[in-house]
Amino acid sequence: MKKKLLFLMAAFALFVPSVLAAEEPTYDESTKALFANGTPVTIEDRTDGIAGALVKWNGGEKLLTADNSVFGGSHDSATKLDSTSITMNGGTLNNIFGGGLHKSYVGTSTVVINGGTIKGGVQGGGASSYAKTTCHRPWYDGDRANAPTVVDNAIVTINGGKFYNVYGGGEGISYTKNVILVINDGEIAYLTNGGSNGFTDNGKLEVNGGTIGVMQSVNRGDTKATETTVNGGAIKNLYAGGEDDSTVNGTISKVVLYVLGGNVDKLYTGKAGKHIATENDDFTVVYNEEVVKNVSLDGIKEENVNTTVTLTFENGDNGESVVIPKGTTLTKEEIQELIDELNETLKDSNMKFVGFFKDSKFTTAFDFTKPINEDTTVFIKLEEVKNNTETKNDSKSEEKNPKTSDMNLALILASLGLASTGAVLVSRKKLAKTNR
Repeated sequence: MKKKLLFLMAAFALFVPSVLAAEEPTYDESTKALFANGTPVTIEDRTDGIAGALVKWNGGEKLLTADNSVFGGSHDSATKLDSTSITMNGGTLNNIFGGGLHKSYVGTSTVVINGGTIKGGVQGGGASSYAKTTCHRPWYDGDRANAPTVVDNAIVTINGGKFYNVYGGGEGISYTKNVILVINDGEIAYLTNGGSNGFTDNGKLEVNGGTIGVMQSVNRGDTKATETTVNGGAIKNLYAGGEDDSTVNGTISKVVLYVLGGNVDKLYTGKAGKHIATENDDFTVVYNEEVVKNVSLDGIKEENVNTTVTLTFENGDNGESVVIPKGTTLTKEEIQELIDELNETLKDSNMKFVGFFKDSKFTTAFDFTKPINEDTTVFIKLEEVKNNTETKNDSKSEEKNPKTSDMNLALILASLGLASTGAVLVSRKKLAKTNR
């Protein structure tokens, strides 16, 4: 259960708001790059007919030509930025990096692309080798912990636009610890869960739409583990490891790939530094044969999607779903310990987590000790904690189930520890009342 608590804390850390002050954005002509230095920036179309983009922030703006790039972080600085934020609605640029350039450190980088064109790439991490300057040398001693360019948590969401490359991690010998990459739409030539190079610890990729030429878990460098879910979109070539190309030589230790929806022309094993060894239990692919036209998965564990079921958690009009292996169980002790942990997390929110139920009226507790062998809905009950200043009449008011936020639903799912059984988050949705 300690592993579940650690997973919960890691998930919670991604949603903690920034508290450190950012610096004014700066522009470097030699690298043709704008450095936001932790200040949130928005990128829009230029209105003067010149190819490029207008970058705006609270109190300032900068016109850039299309050969420029934008970094959320800083350049050659030992100061850790708590967070960065880049939102692109239009325009044309060369690259976007959530992190910084060369020597830099960012806690959480957030990149949201709603439209526009990126001729090079979008990366959640930073860049250590970009522009080929020498300000950051010596690079490192071969240990990821000593990489000069670091991002703790990189969150990238693509809602539209046109891109050559999209990476969750960073470039060069950068180090990105955790990646959350969500593709809802857009045209992407190459999509990689990890970085273009460097080090990535954990990558989580969800594809819900868009068109993708090549999609892979690793490119170059080293990635420890990735979890990828395809719910939609059109993918021409999908690789569990890396693309079968001479330039792709990255290593990866663990891959979980779910192909549940959309259209995939070809699904391959791919590479992991070299061709993946036969019967490698650290590489698992679960796919829907109605989604994939051609499958070639030599050397890795594969399952048809009919060996899994969907487990949906509902609270009010909110819902979260995970795909889990048939027959999944949890003990009563694990569930009770989970409830205790969640209540500890919610103690400052005036909410109390009561438990999991089979029905929306909360009359029957859900029994996780029985194997889950079909698509199942579990109802979440929370109670508002009454404070001592409430009147007697208020305390007798009709009891209602408070609606938890999307964040708390995500925490509940993460805390269940189902990831250790092969579960993967497949959707977060606002449920229509007709589905209740």
